[in-house]
Amino acid sequence: MSRHLHLTGLAVVITVFAGVMTPGEPEPERSPGIAYLRARLAGDLHARDTRGVSAPADPTRVSFDSSPSRVVPGLRFLEAREPARVAGEAPAYAVVGVRGSVSRVLHDPADMAWLAGSWRPATSREVVAFCTETIALATDARNPVTPPFVYGVGADTLPDAVMGREAIADAVVPPVVRPVRGDAWRATLWSIEAGRTRLYECRLGAGEDRLGIGLTVVDSLPGTGLAPRG
Repeated sequence: MSRHLHLTGLAVVITVFAGVMTPGEPEPERSPGIAYLRARLAGDLHARDTRGVSAPADPTRVSFDSSPSRVVPGLRFLEAREPARVAGEAPAYAVVGVRGSVSRVLHDPADMAWLAGSWRPATSREVVAFCTETIALATDARNPVTPPFVYGVGADTLPDAVMGREAIADAVVPPVVRPVRGDAWRATLWSIEAGRTRLYECRLGAGEDRLGIGLTVVDSLPGTGLAPRG
């Protein structure tokens, strides 16, 4: 079957080149321990709540999970979830990254750049891994029930709960990575997400004290993606 891209326009939907290009940002938070991190996440669940619920997060309903970064040494992610209070609405979700004594609640790619610090990808595999984690944890694609995944990372098979399987098979390809200059890289990745499939351009560049990252959506496949789950 032929493979081609159905371009829908070059739509920049995520702030580009966060990190090295953004002066005057506040210093990252320092973490005294797990209790502090959990309190920060519970507060972020309430602050980022888009469900119209005025009550703060209920600590008895919040669950926590922890996992290591697949690529950045010493980086771990702590996730907090609170089930939806109204049927049919998404649960509240927040993530904090921790590396050594430094922690940062993840809202956008700039937060991942902060946590990466002086780390730089040395191979195309590391580029793909970092861009994949950024999409999954620090963009509007993140989802606590139906997490996104990048096609061609780990496996090329599509899960059963995917919409528009034929359109995806016709257009979507594994990640393509190329070095640009010096320590800079550029990658394109197809991300299969809840209710949509999008093509990202991910650019990584070296700064004096931390990594720079640019993330742009450059294409999408309407009517495809992971089937939403409650």
